[in-house]
Amino acid sequence: DTHRQWRGELMSAARSAQWLAYGVLTIVAGTTIAIVIFATRAGLSANRDVVEVLHLIGARDRFIAAEVQRHFLHLGFRGGAIGAGLAGLTFLALGLGGGGHMFFIAAPGLRLDPDMAARNAPGQRIGRRIGRRIGRRIGRRVIRTFVGLAALLASLYGVGFIVFTAELDRTPPARVPVADGIVALTGGPDRITAAYKLLEQGKGTRLLITGVHPDVGMASLKEIVPERTDKFDCCVDLDRRAENTIGNAAETADWVRERNYRSIILVTSTYHLPRAKLELSRAMPDVEISSFPVFQDTLHLDGWWAYPGTTRLLISEYTKYLLALSYIRQSSMPS
Repeated sequence: DTHRQWRGELMSAARSAQWLAYGVLTIVAGTTIAIVIFATRAGLSANRDVVEVLHLIGARDRFIAAEVQRHFLHLGFRGGAIGAGLAGLTFLALGLGGGGHMFFIAAPGLRLDPDMAARNAPGQRIGRRIGRRIGRRIGRRVIRTFVGLAALLASLYGVGFIVFTAELDRTPPARVPVADGIVALTGGPDRITAAYKLLEQGKGTRLLITGVHPDVGMASLKEIVPERTDKFDCCVDLDRRAENTIGNAAETADWVRERNYRSIILVTSTYHLPRAKLELSRAMPDVEISSFPVFQDTLHLDGWWAYPGTTRLLISEYTKYLLALSYIRQSSMPS
């Protein structure tokens, strides 16, 4: 008797554990990719001065991007090669690389007695039964563990998402404090209109509109504002370099430092406020930031589950918020 059935049960449990490992590896890989993307963007924003010097000596954006991509590609290949080597050694040691079978060590010169199997048949049958029970128990435990972890992660994400949507502002603030400056993040005409109204009301001395497209001029922005545009010429600054929220935070930090401001009013969409305030607080921790939410007619916060567009937007923003939060907490930890 070669204990094939017994070994088959154990191998079934081992394959379940192997698939569990693959699932965990996929989750870790996806998280790592997201962290690398945010780390790369943050690195570019932090080294903006170096990029500007490269621009001054004639380097184009395509050349700078290619050099950054090449650098991270080399780092990725180096880390991947080390990880693949260690993983190969681990799989080899566990015997998972040899056709999916566990390895068995046999002493040289070992001879099996043909009559031994017959004499030990009752013990072998008991062993097979025990092996099957152990295999089924291990398999069930592995599956329950995997399903439990997946359910726990999904539950935590779902509860966090519900809390995130419930805490979003539904109405404008009753009182807007006076600040040194006002910052509007582009992404819709309503943001610029709301920020300019605050400037007209004297809530700030200057207004920064960050993330303006290079092809959009001051005249086009004036057309967005339905009221008088006298202060556009004297008190409005445009930032055309920021391409995302991280860039908005970096450009705002420079603008604030140049004017020695201690407080600002942040104007952006209500769903974008948590992540925008998080990034701006990281870029300038000593500056007081007051929030001013802007609302769009197409965004339905009450009963969002009945509107697929709103649901997709909120899920996307909540996921980005979690990634930004995890990156900021990781970068703030002592090395």
